[in-house]
Amino acid sequence: MSGPFGAIGWKVARGASSAQWELARSGQDTEVRVLNTESADWLSQLEALPATCAVVGGPLRTTSFTQVRDRGITQKRAFFAFVPQLDEGEEGRIAWRFFTSPEDQVTALLRFTGDDLGITSYAALYPDEAYGRRMAQLFADKVAQHGGSVQRSTSYPPSRPEEWNAVAASFVGARKVNDYPVPSATFRAVFLPDGWKHMEALVPNLFYHGEDRQVLLGTALWEQGLAGQKKVDVHNFGLAVFPGAWNPTTPTSAGMALADALRQAGLEEPDAWVGLGYDFVRLASRLGVQDGWTPASVNAALTRGQAMSWSIAPMHWSTDGRASQDLFLFTPTETGFEPVAPGTFKERYERVRERHDQRARAAAAPRQ
Repeated sequence: MSGPFGAIGWKVARGASSAQWELARSGQDTEVRVLNTESADWLSQLEALPATCAVVGGPLRTTSFTQVRDRGITQKRAFFAFVPQLDEGEEGRIAWRFFTSPEDQVTALLRFTGDDLGITSYAALYPDEAYGRRMAQLFADKVAQHGGSVQRSTSYPPSRPEEWNAVAASFVGARKVNDYPVPSATFRAVFLPDGWKHMEALVPNLFYHGEDRQVLLGTALWEQGLAGQKKVDVHNFGLAVFPGAWNPTTPTSAGMALADALRQAGLEEPDAWVGLGYDFVRLASRLGVQDGWTPASVNAALTRGQAMSWSIAPMHWSTDGRASQDLFLFTPTETGFEPVAPGTFKERYERVRERHDQRARAAAAPRQ
């Protein structure tokens, strides 16, 4: 609630309070306590909560969750951590995930490219740093599980943009046919796990070498970079798509209810963080978890209680407590981003590829 994550913490708390008020109006008395993990004694405060506070949402940082686990508090309360992943073997047994994972993001992209576009050949162009390497490996693993192949995986130095053009040339197999750029790449979609600011500088290099037909696959980092922008140059992003947990354009019924509640209170429009707090309290109130719970009883409660209206992208839990999220898909626009219309996107994709092939044939034709 303070420090570098303070603004986010207040948004989560705002959503939680909205859910508490909504439940109260329906006759359900729900107590919500908010603890600030920036306080020196927050772990002691957590331990001192009454046993009736059996379900905990958060914390927001993996380091804070590690402190909770190492202190043995996860044995006393059911934690739904707001972190992208838990250590191997922890999920559904030590704690539960209540946040978008990298796997959720990649799965959403592959379902779209595979089911809607029929793509099976991919490539990854990623920053040469820990996050980029992890995401590229995850992408390759998921592509293989979906029956596709990653034909090329190339890194670039994130802090040396002057080298990106040469990297792009090698990546797309740059070549000239009668002085016209006709790349030799055979993959049909490129995974780009980096922030939007880097994309604005990197992607034009692909087009410079004639590669304008690839479906560009981003991550939730794009949403962070595009949110709230008034003017975006999307000239090179007509075939771009990225996942997100909050749909501001066509919200769900729960999302509309949350937005209406905030407007009545004179507060700003909700976002994914506000929705996170809102949906957590609403889900927790449905689970009926009490003192004396066990991981098996929480998993069983999740199986029964997860079928609710969600303000964020719906989350699901398997019978063993492993979470997944059905993320929304967006495409960049001049004023930010909008939901992807699969049919319209497919038509554009096929049209762009046909134009590209026509230009390649024209370049290869004998000159008079």
